Amino acid sequence: MENSTCLAHIAEDGRKQPVAAHHNGTAALAASFAENFHAAEYAMCIAGNHDAGKCSDAFQQRLLGGPACDHTTAGAQILCQTKLPFAKMLAYCIAGHHAGLMNAGSPASENDGTLYGRLNSRTVPDYTGFGDTCKTYPLPTQPPNLKIDAGKDNGFVFAFFIRMLFSCLTDADFLDTESFMQNAPVRAGMHVDFQILLERLHQRFKIFKPSRENPELFHARNAIRSACEKAAQLDRGLFSLTVPTGAGKTLSSLSFALHHLQRHHLRRIVYVIPYTSIIEQNAAVFMEVLGEDAVLEHHSNYDFDANSDYLANMKKLACENWDMPVVVTTNVQFFESLFSNKPSRCRKLHNIAGSVIVFDEVQMIPVEYLKPCLRAVSELIQNYNCSAVLCSATQPAVSNLCKRFQTPIHEICSLSAKESHIFKRVQIIRRGPLNNIQLLNEVRGHEQCLVIVNTKKHAKTLFETLHGKNVFHLTTSMCPKHRKLIIAKIKKCLKEQQSCKVIATQLIEAGVDVDFPIVYRAKTGLDSILQSAGRCNREGKMKVPGKVHVFEPDAEYMLRDPDHRRRVAALDEVCRQHTDITGKEAIQSYFEILYHGEGTNGLDRKNIVSRLDKGFPASFDPHTAFDTLFNFDFADIADDFRLIDQSQFTVIIPYDADAITLLDNLKHAEYKTGYLRRLQVFSVQVYEQEKNRLLCAGQIDPVVGLQDIYLLRSLTDYSPDTGLTVQSASGMAIFC
Repeated sequence: MENSTCLAHIAEDGRKQPVAAHHNGTAALAASFAENFHAAEYAMCIAGNHDAGKCSDAFQQRLLGGPACDHTTAGAQILCQTKLPFAKMLAYCIAGHHAGLMNAGSPASENDGTLYGRLNSRTVPDYTGFGDTCKTYPLPTQPPNLKIDAGKDNGFVFAFFIRMLFSCLTDADFLDTESFMQNAPVRAGMHVDFQILLERLHQRFKIFKPSRENPELFHARNAIRSACEKAAQLDRGLFSLTVPTGAGKTLSSLSFALHHLQRHHLRRIVYVIPYTSIIEQNAAVFMEVLGEDAVLEHHSNYDFDANSDYLANMKKLACENWDMPVVVTTNVQFFESLFSNKPSRCRKLHNIAGSVIVFDEVQMIPVEYLKPCLRAVSELIQNYNCSAVLCSATQPAVSNLCKRFQTPIHEICSLSAKESHIFKRVQIIRRGPLNNIQLLNEVRGHEQCLVIVNTKKHAKTLFETLHGKNVFHLTTSMCPKHRKLIIAKIKKCLKEQQSCKVIATQLIEAGVDVDFPIVYRAKTGLDSILQSAGRCNREGKMKVPGKVHVFEPDAEYMLRDPDHRRRVAALDEVCRQHTDITGKEAIQSYFEILYHGEGTNGLDRKNIVSRLDKGFPASFDPHTAFDTLFNFDFADIADDFRLIDQSQFTVIIPYDADAITLLDNLKHAEYKTGYLRRLQVFSVQVYEQEKNRLLCAGQIDPVVGLQDIYLLRSLTDYSPDTGLTVQSASGMAIFC
């Protein structure tokens, strides 16, 4: 074909972008992204070859409305003609830049959807015009600048590097294409002066004053903040912040992050949090303190289209690549992206490089994925210019595991015995069995009382029996907008010293700042019990300790899942060993028992780390390196790394007039993503068994054209008190 006709894109107004121009623009962007982890040459090589397949007659016809054709294999084949092992590493990115990183396959594979299948394919449209029309972007001559563990398998390191390069390519490809199509400069993210953010935070600290009831609490919180600011001057690395609930951890960790970022000239702060309820609260605090222009709240319930102004639109776009000063997100979003193979999820990864990453309630990382999660955190610290902070009132015993990954943990704040005593605001009372009648008789005797149970079925039964004025119910059967309204009512009752009784599942035990004199907690793991205790006498205003009653519910309300049983068994063992189960030694013992019982394999149930490490074995034959190195099953790993194993389905609730209007717009919209995002605050997540029951009962209908999304047919099946009417065995909070 004629060189002048090699086009990458044609805009709606007829403008044409040559492949060479697209490659040059994408290469420049990708290289600038990869500079943050010293890999600009590698990113430039990938981007400068990624659309070589567009220099074919078949693709040029495709631009004019012809049939679809493969344009992603050509660039991978061009690089791998050298038979250099690092070429194969880069080929994953090029071959998968639309469909996703693929499995390696076998050297004998052909046309089977694997990398080798692509490299061996003989049906790729002729792309020989590429070499004449485009600038050459050769393979780098130096190996990547990565810290590896000599004498051991290091496939995890290189697989992570490939995902980071893939992120640079996909983000640069999208941004350059968007710029051409919109005939506008490449979109930049939101950037701020971090010194101004630090000054805003200091202004916030000035408004805090010691309370008459508990002045020592004010001084203890200040001491913790001072320790954070002092530790921020240390070298980059892995830190832990282990302070009791109510110690001001959120703002103290933010102070560490801002000071540490400035000390090391880092680029952004990423807060990683298990529950959406905590995210909504923390993000609101961050926006209030730092300004809305600095903070991106990225999770499944956030409505970016509530306002159609410039800032809201920029934040909506920033969800794709996290190009914001402060990002607040979930464990699921963060870790599943790090192990994903999809362009849409990997696109943001390069913007994690050069960050301070704060993991709040780190003990909530699922035990069976703890090893790959911590290995990923270590990798970000060692090779991607990051620091990380593990925050918790109940710090998990992971120091030995982190040492194995060459990433020792530095504790930011060691509280003295006197300071620790200040935060002992509750008494844990182990009650043994309490049936519903006994429990509710006691609850009725209190003006203000919080009951936290393990299942939605139990919560609903207790609520419907207790039902009365200022009695509230909170579970994930209620859509987020509904829950927010209920939480606001609860806080109002507490503030005005009115009667207030709440029956909830564990969604309330972290991140919802309520303060009850009495808490009842159904038996569970020690970490959850202590989180629940953080809702009791939180501000230390009572003259006597608050009471947290831990009870055993009736057998029909016991959780049967293995993780819960492991945690209860670890609690029982700690109770036998320690009189005070709230002490540092008891908490340490709890996690050691929990993790030791799992063994090494139990901390990585799907063998994610070992499967990746085999892709670069410590000993290999250099003569067959191309076939023996960099064999990663990216697609399989992505399928296996699921922090929530059970499939979840969305049920949209026609909760109010706003929801009904959005649903009507959704039906007629050509592009539905924006409306679906806005409808998330009116949605309830259900498991497959629940979904099937709702379908069989005729309560929900599939939303036409959308997978795994359903619409509740009538609000008669949605209670203003308890939410969606469906039986469930789980009371787990929503994580995504």
